[in-house]
Amino acid sequence: MQNKKIYYAPVHLMVYDRPFHFIKCVESLKKNIGASETTLFISSDGPKDEKSFEKVKKVRKYINNLSGFKRVIVYAPKDNTRGCIKTEVRDKVREFSDRYIVSEDDNIFSCYFLRYMNNALEYFKEDEKIQDISGYMYPGFPSYQLIPVMLKAHTAWGVGFWREKDICHKIDQKKYAIDILKDKELYSKINNGNPHLGPTLKKIADGHLLAGDAIRTAILFKYDRYGVFPSISLVRNIGHDGSGEHGGITNKFINQKVHDEKIDDNIFKNTVCEVDHQKWIREYFGGIIGALRGISVYNQFNASNNISRKFWKYTIKGINVLDKIDAALKE
Repeated sequence: MQNKKIYYAPVHLMVYDRPFHFIKCVESLKKNIGASETTLFISSDGPKDEKSFEKVKKVRKYINNLSGFKRVIVYAPKDNTRGCIKTEVRDKVREFSDRYIVSEDDNIFSCYFLRYMNNALEYFKEDEKIQDISGYMYPGFPSYQLIPVMLKAHTAWGVGFWREKDICHKIDQKKYAIDILKDKELYSKINNGNPHLGPTLKKIADGHLLAGDAIRTAILFKYDRYGVFPSISLVRNIGHDGSGEHGGITNKFINQKVHDEKIDDNIFKNTVCEVDHQKWIREYFGGIIGALRGISVYNQFNASNNISRKFWKYTIKGINVLDKIDAALKE
């Protein structure tokens, strides 16, 4: 691959009203090898109130003066679309290219992120077992050198897709979640492999949430597919500072180590799929306590009467308390 010209996939960045995060995100992407060969799509949603008006204005002022990429294509509706602009632009990106990279506005990238992602998108394009390519790796993953690993997990913090393999696109999330929660064998596989998914799938099934990340992870288990991750992250997330809608506040991501050294273009020949790595993911996403919660969620969803549903509801609350105690003891 070293003697072959790299095809640089377009990047879709999604932003709303966080100019500080967005500027840092784009500036880090501009420093990447291959940025000048990359077409950048930006979906900038419009303000929904006076408070967000000035912030969105700052975002768009920065965009208007943006350079350093092969081409910058901006979609900036005047009014707020409640996130619909993200889907519209994703469709445009899918028409533009058979592969693409997606990120929100609060990620800081290693200068080798684009080269790594594009080499991976080329290397695995014919491999039906691989659903997507992640540039991010969860904090604390046991690795001392950069090795690509295959995991039944999905994260949206800098991820690459192929148009033909992205079966989650335009999926009916509610129906899909309901079907999973009614399939005991499939749900058990998901709950045992990635325990945090159960409560999320139930929220989707109940119509209270849309979460493409959860659906994509469930698809991995249903079709026995994998995501490819770097064993040391190429992305640092800075959005868990209370500024986002769902992020909360924590320092464990902003202080995460990021690999910022030269990467061999042929590194994907050494991609590994280890049982111990998937066990680590299971523990990271809740372990035994999380799996017990997932079982209770399944039983609550499929309960035949109100008394049974209430029993499992309070069981889940008890497990949540136990989970908080366990987390406090680990700190």
